[in-house]
Amino acid sequence: MIAEEIYYYFKGALSTRLCDEIIKYGSSLTKELGVTGSEQKTKKPIRPLTAKEKKEPIKIRKSNVAWINDPWVYKEIRPYVARANQEAKWNFDIDGYERIQFTEYSRSQHYGYHVDTFFDQPDSMRKLSMTVNLNSPDKYEGGDLYFKYLRRNDHTLVEATNPEFKIKGTLCVFPSYEIHKVTPVTKGTRYSLVLWSTGKAFK
Repeated sequence: MIAEEIYYYFKGALSTRLCDEIIKYGSSLTKELGVTGSEQKTKKPIRPLTAKEKKEPIKIRKSNVAWINDPWVYKEIRPYVARANQEAKWNFDIDGYERIQFTEYSRSQHYGYHVDTFFDQPDSMRKLSMTVNLNSPDKYEGGDLYFKYLRRNDHTLVEATNPEFKIKGTLCVFPSYEIHKVTPVTKGTRYSLVLWSTGKAFK
């Protein structure tokens, strides 16, 4: 499966007031250490990590997360996922959404290059990933969303970001198989939302 668009974004999609409300709400929730792999393969809460397991993932990912199931948050962001799916001409069959992840990246926290989906899930897999930057770029430094991909015309490996990703309320949607990362935050705290849209496996 190769899509022409690596990502599709909506500049300042969520209002400043709404972003502030989500940060306030998300910050009030119980946080847990963000993990890789097992978290991505299930919609259910995972068991607490052992001390050894906590050390290994932070080489790839270090962030604090909380989970949101509130309809009012879905209501604000799901329409943009549907629009991106159509306007970017991905036209993936989407039949569900996972829990919304509220993510907090403090100083030195990051998420190395990774993909969000697994192709060995025949029943349902992540197809579209969405992330929203919730606070202004003057509140933190670093924390840039980057993509790594082969350029279509000459197959050169590209690592690229877009400065508009960091505008408060900007919402970015991309196929879950695209390689991406969040660079380490060097100052302040970056807040974001992440939502995964699911559907039957690609054929």
